[in-house]
Amino acid sequence: MSRLSAADRRALRDVRAALASWSGPGAGALAQLIRPIGEAIGVDRPFTYRVQVEGGRLRCAFAHGDLPASVAGEIEREMSRRPLNWTGYNPFCPEPHQRNRTLSVGPERVRRLGMYPTMRRYGLDGLHQMRALVCDGPTLLAWVGGFLDRRPTARQHALLDALVPALRRRLELDRRVETADLLSAALDHVLDQLGAAAFLVGPRGRVEHANAAGWARLAREGSSLLARIREATRRRDPELDAHPLALPGHSGHIVTEQPGDPAGERARRAAARWRLTRRQTQVLELLAQGHSNARIAAELRIAPGTVELHVAAIRGRAGVATRAALVAAVWAQPA
Repeated sequence: MSRLSAADRRALRDVRAALASWSGPGAGALAQLIRPIGEAIGVDRPFTYRVQVEGGRLRCAFAHGDLPASVAGEIEREMSRRPLNWTGYNPFCPEPHQRNRTLSVGPERVRRLGMYPTMRRYGLDGLHQMRALVCDGPTLLAWVGGFLDRRPTARQHALLDALVPALRRRLELDRRVETADLLSAALDHVLDQLGAAAFLVGPRGRVEHANAAGWARLAREGSSLLARIREATRRRDPELDAHPLALPGHSGHIVTEQPGDPAGERARRAAARWRLTRRQTQVLELLAQGHSNARIAAELRIAPGTVELHVAAIRGRAGVATRAALVAAVWAQPA
């Protein structure tokens, strides 16, 4: 194993702490942290996605990183064409030697893999891939890694390998929150703890339970909301988030109201604590949402170098050394 420097170990510590302390919504940890993860392991275009089996088919539950959100739909379509050997692995059940270890693929093999048309469209076909299939036993939890313009080094492999246990713990926790023990009284308790409206939808689309916020919204909106809840279990809705529920004795979906802007709200609170300027606050809001410096520069119409100067100043105000530690500090405070 490649020897890691003190700076490498500090970066790994910050990312592990951020993964462990995440208190935001659902699977949002990777949405916010994939860029700090990419920075820590030294990939040019970090990326992560999760596939899960639903009704015997594969569904892309999330896709985050240096690709547009629409890539999730492209992943689903490509997987349906070649599901058993897709981008070099079986997403239903990766081979044991592929689980929880870093592997890399050179551009010479990309043409033979699934998603080649998509990778070519986004300029990824000439790049190297480095990824870990984070698994719980045979179950794939997420693809985590990214793309580089050069062959990954032994050090980069060692860095991603070192992060896999923390990624696995985070993803296992997210999965338990989504699916485990959500029955009877436990289900009522979980739904009632959510501040946003939440609904338990049975296999035939009937709302079988809701928390207080959910019943209140149903009372206001009636049949129009019922129709949207049912539709959200079949396709993505910008305001409702549906998670499949397949437990002994029950199947269906948990449908929750998407929070308005949790990252922005936490960033604004952190900015007030750290007495940031208006521009620094704007940068922090976008950084907390997981955006790259280039995206922040485009959003704010400033130079990428100016963004880097603002990020360095914010880190100084927050008293942290890395981008991952800064994101963790934003999310560590109570909502």
